[in-house]
This record gives sequence, C-alpha cells and structure tokens, in this order.
Amino acid sequence: ERGFIENLAIYEDYGTAAIEAELRTYLLKDHLAAGARFGVDPVRSDAQLKALAAAGKLVEAPNTPESLFYYYNVSKQYRFFTPGARAGLEALGGRLQEIIRRSVPDAPVVKFAVSSALRPVAYQQRLRLSNANASFQSSHRRR
Repeated sequence: ERGFIENLAIYEDYGTAAIEAELRTYLLKDHLAAGARFGVDPVRSDAQLKALAAAGKLVEAPNTPESLFYYYNVSKQYRFFTPGARAGLEALGGRLQEIIRRSVPDAPVVKFAVSSALRPVAYQQRLRLSNANASFQSSHRRR
C-alpha cells in the first residue's frame, strides 16, 4: 500500500492515447475477479441501485468541500460505493495528504479525481452506443 501511494502516477504520465488505452484495460480482469470473489453482483438498473442504497448496501460518497477527492465526469446519481470501498476512498485521500505534508508541511489540501464509479448494466449499455472505450464486460457495474 505504501509503495502504491508513494508512486502514484500523475495524469500527465498517461498523456498519449496508447498509454491511456493500456491503462483503461490493465486492471479489468483483476477488478472482475475481485467482484466475483467478494460476491458482488452486477447492479442491473437505476431502480436496483436506489433499492440497494435504501437498504444500506451502497452508500453515497458526496463531493463536499471537506472531501479529499472530487468527481471528474461522474454523474451524481452514480456516486455510490460499498461501505468498504467508500472507506478505502477516504483512507486513500487521508494518506495522500500525509505523504504530501511530509514533503511540504504547509501544503494546501490536494484532492484526487475519481473518474469512474458504479455503472448499472443499463447505463453501461447506453454508454457503449456513444463511447468506443466502454467495455461489454465492465467492472463499473459491480457494487
């Protein structure tokens, strides 16, 4: 974990189309395997997402001034995670601040971008109509 966080790549590191394409597919198999291992089923629709949220199985991760992350191109209705994933997102933000402050004690808060989150199957299918990068088999549809 420490090595991962301390060696996080900056977005500019993925400045070419070839490198970005590789990044988009690199972890797909791992994400799908993790979802299956943890028994996470695909979310089929917006209605199912709302039901899972009402039952507490999914939690919203709002973008507030206090958040240590911000959303980049993620629709508000899809900013949901499992409780563990949300806790991990918040922990990652806190640890990032610790690492930055070790080098620059008076540094302002540096937020990282969350560019994707949960996508119900129906949304992923619609996305494929306009986005060639949208996979038939997506890890976003998992909660």
